[in-house]
Amino acid sequence: MGPNGQDITPYIGYSCFPLLLIFPAALYVPVFNYLVSLAVVFAVIFLAVNKMNVLLTVGLIGSFGVLLLIHGFMPWVMSFWAMTTVPAAVFGKTMNIGMTPRKAFFISAIIATIFSLLFFLVIREPLYESIDAMSGWIGTMLGTLDTSESLRADLADNFKNMFEITKRLSPAFMVLNGIGLLFVGWLILKIMMDMLHKFHPGMGSFIYWKMPQVYIYITGLFILMRLVGPEVLQAMADNVLLFLGFFYAVFGFAVMEYYLKKIRLSLFLKVLFYIGIVFLQLPGLLLAALIGIFDSYFDFRKVRARIIG
Repeated sequence: MGPNGQDITPYIGYSCFPLLLIFPAALYVPVFNYLVSLAVVFAVIFLAVNKMNVLLTVGLIGSFGVLLLIHGFMPWVMSFWAMTTVPAAVFGKTMNIGMTPRKAFFISAIIATIFSLLFFLVIREPLYESIDAMSGWIGTMLGTLDTSESLRADLADNFKNMFEITKRLSPAFMVLNGIGLLFVGWLILKIMMDMLHKFHPGMGSFIYWKMPQVYIYITGLFILMRLVGPEVLQAMADNVLLFLGFFYAVFGFAVMEYYLKKIRLSLFLKVLFYIGIVFLQLPGLLLAALIGIFDSYFDFRKVRARIIG
């Protein structure tokens, strides 16, 4: 609400409209394009949730028209535009018809995954060329270091392996980026709606977030594929396991937060605990993922009973 109790939702909706139009013009500007993409995701969800269908439709058509005027039928631009706008529109529309944010997000995340993979396929070759060029440049720089030859060789091998892993797992990174945009856009919407004193359902308390049990069997299947499958299936399994592992880690942190609240740990000690997890780096994330995996099966917090009850 405005200072005089006036509903300012329409004004926010009108301010979302130009964001859609300038979006295609910002695609070539590093960092700024990501911020604009995030703002566009919020704008699309906001317009859809608040039933501003005319503004949303005209804005999306106008945005695509501006895209064609500036970039023409450039595949990577069109696929990135779709990856940003389509899942957000579906997310907003499904919530608009009464679907809970969790279910709406799940459906929209599937669509975001499809468009993210399409975007990856379009940019795969230039992306790999850029990674190889960066790897070559790093190798050249390491060759100029004033140190022993064996150390230079070890550093070069480590960086080469890092870039190869990046190339191998780039589909999963791309999908996580698309889903992350969608979630952060919704989170901004939730904060905005709360500030406007307008009801908008959330996704439940974070301490009760839980991975469905069925994903344990899916994870087991891809672990088996990773162990005994051919190289192509191993690469696919690596990406799926990274994708699932990320969400298991998130839900693992939810379990940690639940028990930290339960023992009423002070804020200072809680901060120290999470700083320790950060310093553990990869082992810390693996620990969180393992907690998430075990919790999805054993249900330590009795989340299923809470849902049934």
